[in-house]
Amino acid sequence: MTTVDEICGTYALSHWEGKAAPVTATLTIYRCGDDVTVDAVVANGMTGQMRYEPNYLVGNLELVENQELDKNQEDVEQALIGGFADGFHVVLEASKLLLKNSTTSFVFVQSARLSDIFGEHAIIAINNQPPNREMTMRFFPDGNGGSFVVASIANSLRGQCQIESGLLRGELASTMIEADTDLAAVESEIRDGLHNGFQVSKNESGVLLRSASGSIQLCQIVSQSDLKGEYLLKSYNGQPVLTTHQATISFAPKGEKEVSISIFVANRIRGTAVLDQNILTSDEPLMSTRLVGTPAESSLESAFNVGFQYGVEAILRCSELTLKNQDCEFVLTRTAIPEVKHSDPTYKGTHCTKCFKAESNGLLFRIVNENEKKWAFHNDTENYRMHIQASFGSRSSIVPLNNAQMHQEDGGRFIVEVTVNPLTTEMFIQGDVNGFKIAYSAQPI
Repeated sequence: MTTVDEICGTYALSHWEGKAAPVTATLTIYRCGDDVTVDAVVANGMTGQMRYEPNYLVGNLELVENQELDKNQEDVEQALIGGFADGFHVVLEASKLLLKNSTTSFVFVQSARLSDIFGEHAIIAINNQPPNREMTMRFFPDGNGGSFVVASIANSLRGQCQIESGLLRGELASTMIEADTDLAAVESEIRDGLHNGFQVSKNESGVLLRSASGSIQLCQIVSQSDLKGEYLLKSYNGQPVLTTHQATISFAPKGEKEVSISIFVANRIRGTAVLDQNILTSDEPLMSTRLVGTPAESSLESAFNVGFQYGVEAILRCSELTLKNQDCEFVLTRTAIPEVKHSDPTYKGTHCTKCFKAESNGLLFRIVNENEKKWAFHNDTENYRMHIQASFGSRSSIVPLNNAQMHQEDGGRFIVEVTVNPLTTEMFIQGDVNGFKIAYSAQPI
């Protein structure tokens, strides 16, 4: 079940009625206590209070301006107003939000959400210039749909903020230490920016806050606990690497500043690195088993070992971790860990969904790997054979994998089926999906 906090954020329209969006449109969803608000902009701005039930959003959007529209803009605006009035079924898949009912459907792609900025950040640039002293901003959930914020400049600025109409807005109170002109200007930039609204965007360095008067570049301060977990390799120096098994790297806190490292490519590689100001450095070579991999695997293993010895900068953006120095760049995505009871999947993904949400731990898991554009299913039961049948939109570009069977109906939709035996994982599809429905059945053995 998708919670209201999970769908909160700012989105750009990608598809309407299964086709590429004919107009530019944005959607912002935010919560304040029990109140859920939707702001939409096509040509006109629209806003309204909504009621959110599990995977269902309904309410009235009202126009806040009345500009002249072309036909496409008018059609999309009316479809949004009518759709929310009738109620939308809500599906959040990775960074895509699907709103669908019996008369219309929209796909929005997430551009910013409040959770993107949670954590402690160093201010590394103000209006593209480096600061003259250490400055930080810290954001953490307030439990009410917004965020507490603490900015440490010369004074400590504290308050609350949330995303409204696509902008990060809030009010700050300050201690009363006398600051020099430059530091006072930074404090004013932050206060005024939050008061009037910051645009939030993610970039290579971290999070960029932009206002009408300037910009503040943030870089998240990565801690041992932030790194903890397993990651899948997405790319090495900008390119995917073909490996026999899925390449992974795991981190675990060790001591005051150290993290233990476990890498799997063809070999299992282990070691320890010191984390200091976002730089991970190993004083000694990482230890490896002695299996012979492909040339690409051997090159990747060597790059990991050399990279950690020279030191790599760790940049964490939500579930994506970048490790880089002047010679190498590894982009990794956090592995989704299913809540299994009996067996681990043999395929790892970036997202995982319980198929039988009302039953125990979910029994059957749909595993999606965004990096490889692959789906798999894992059956965590001991006494049931699971049958999956999925229907994909005619504009999908997919192929079945391994034991999955696919055919195309007269209307153009693709039907894919597979049976998953107890305690096993079956690969399902690979490709680009444009709308889907899935039915599951459990067959006692």
